[in-house]
Amino acid sequence: MEIRQQSVNGYFRIDMRDADIFLTVCPPVGEGRRVEVNDILRELHNQRMTDYDLRAITMAVSGKEAKPVRIGSRIFAVSGKRRSVVKVSDDKMKATVNITPIMGDADKPSLNEIKNDLAAAGVVYGIDEFLIQEILQNKIFDEPVVVAKGCPPVDGKSATIEYFFNTEKKRAPFAMSEDGSVDFREIGLIQTVKAGDVLAKKVATNKGIPGMTVTGQPLPAIDGKDIVLHKGKNVLINNNETELTAAVKGQIIWDGSKIEVDPVCKIKGDVCFETGNIYFNGALIIDGNVREGFVVKADDDIEIKGNIEKAYVESLEGSVTVQGGIVGIGQDSIRAQKKITAKFVQNASLCARGDIIVTEFILHSFVDSGESVFVTRGEKGAIIGGKIRATKEVCAKTIGNVAETVTIIQVGIDPEIREEMNSIVHDILNAQDELKKAVMDVNTLRAMKERSGSLSPEKEEAYQLAISMQIAMTSEIKYLKQRNENLQKEMEFLKGGKIAVMEHIYPRVKITIVKAEHELKEIKKNICFYSRLGSITSSSYTG
Repeated sequence: MEIRQQSVNGYFRIDMRDADIFLTVCPPVGEGRRVEVNDILRELHNQRMTDYDLRAITMAVSGKEAKPVRIGSRIFAVSGKRRSVVKVSDDKMKATVNITPIMGDADKPSLNEIKNDLAAAGVVYGIDEFLIQEILQNKIFDEPVVVAKGCPPVDGKSATIEYFFNTEKKRAPFAMSEDGSVDFREIGLIQTVKAGDVLAKKVATNKGIPGMTVTGQPLPAIDGKDIVLHKGKNVLINNNETELTAAVKGQIIWDGSKIEVDPVCKIKGDVCFETGNIYFNGALIIDGNVREGFVVKADDDIEIKGNIEKAYVESLEGSVTVQGGIVGIGQDSIRAQKKITAKFVQNASLCARGDIIVTEFILHSFVDSGESVFVTRGEKGAIIGGKIRATKEVCAKTIGNVAETVTIIQVGIDPEIREEMNSIVHDILNAQDELKKAVMDVNTLRAMKERSGSLSPEKEEAYQLAISMQIAMTSEIKYLKQRNENLQKEMEFLKGGKIAVMEHIYPRVKITIVKAEHELKEIKKNICFYSRLGSITSSSYTG
């Protein structure tokens, strides 16, 4: 017995996917009737779908597989006397409405009709109802108007680092002075910080803000990427790892990612036009020389492995050590809060609150020490010419020379106090001169006022100024004399210093111990000078 296959008519299904129209055509079974294109068109008309791709429909009908095919451009019609067409953009970020009157009827549709059409098109987000009302109120027909907008996603910002120092290893622009000149030594290559200074901050990441299409489809956003703050030596990082601060004072060292603070600044080579002047708030090591005309200043110790050549070098809190020599022109200065050490000194000016130790010789220089000056370790150990002042002691192998070069040695008083006393005497003389002028002006103008009964405004002003000057200078002189008197009293209690000569001291060497003075008339050897009962006495040098 032959079993005949049951016949089944073909059928189709129309689906909406995010307002797109999809058609699925299922072929017939056996002797069943095939789906015709007109069948589909009638259904589209019944569902008020007016924008479709006839070629896509035809291909779907003729196909042998029942698979969904996109056939529509998402256009819908409002039933009634007019037609409302909704279009959704391909990226689903905009939806437009175009109202077309039929047979010239300009009656406006209702807001709800438009909203229903939008809903039928799958538009559920970003609808501007106020704009739709304006379209209807103003009868804006035959013109597509965007009535719904999606929200694009906003990607988050990646973390960034804000640096509080110059990350570009470039010279600073040359500064121009008021007179228009430019100092090419000021280039500012070294960047310094204090302990606690902020070096860098991380600006945190932002999370992305997701977007939404007009059809309600979420649009993901990309979160910003984080970044790590890299800390090096002598750098602290806070608990949430967003800020770097200096743990010590010193120089910023930055390799492009990691930050360090080095309390010791090392100059590989000379201080010259390549480096510019050096200003550092820590310790400083210079492998070469300090060239003529340059300035080197540091808070802590300064070590120079070469020479200082007619330059200014100062340690504000530490010592200055020069493995070579110091050569100047008398106007330059080497200053230290603690010690100064050098191989030799020539035509230079040195000032230290501590000892000054020179290996070979000091020639024609001005040297001030708050402690002692020693020139004993080298083969020569000589002091020749210039002025050497120390609070406690000056000790050398030889002082002066056979040519009888004038050499001044002063001990027993702190050079700063001695300098202040000399300055006070000078200031008193100047103040007395100013007082004499003021008294003369006061007397002259007073006599004029008594004769005529009054003075012109200009002369009255000069009269009052002269009186003020007289009072000020009188007060200044009184203060200076009192200060000088106090210093003199302090000197009376000083026990004095010592001048020691291991080998020879030559004629025309002028020595001063506290206030007592003596000039050598003949060569002395192995001798030590000191103060006794206000005068200078001597004894054999015993080391």
